[in-house]
Amino acid sequence: MRFRIPPHHREMVTIVRKSAYEATDETTVAKDVTCMIQPLTSGIPQREATQLRSNVAVQQTEAIALLSKPNPDIAKGDFLVRSDSSEFRVVDVLQVKGSFVQRLYLRGQGVL
Repeated sequence: MRFRIPPHHREMVTIVRKSAYEATDETTVAKDVTCMIQPLTSGIPQREATQLRSNVAVQQTEAIALLSKPNPDIAKGDFLVRSDSSEFRVVDVLQVKGSFVQRLYLRGQGVL
């Protein structure tokens, strides 16, 4: 079963798992995953914070990815890589109750 995502919200991403031993090693968990990425909405604590760490401005963003087709291989700690090479860490993986929709909670950090 698939979750139908409107064409203008559809995005193809790759899910990778980075090695805990070698910083340069990463394994592709899922390729060409169709999803819709949204910022967190009301009802869920929204967080887009900018902090100063060692005199460097760091921005943290949280979002949700709804997958068109569930993938049981995706786990917490994996990284979602977009087509523009930006990355989000998968913080949590949930199944929407009563449906086939898989939801990924994402967190991204970047230097401003």
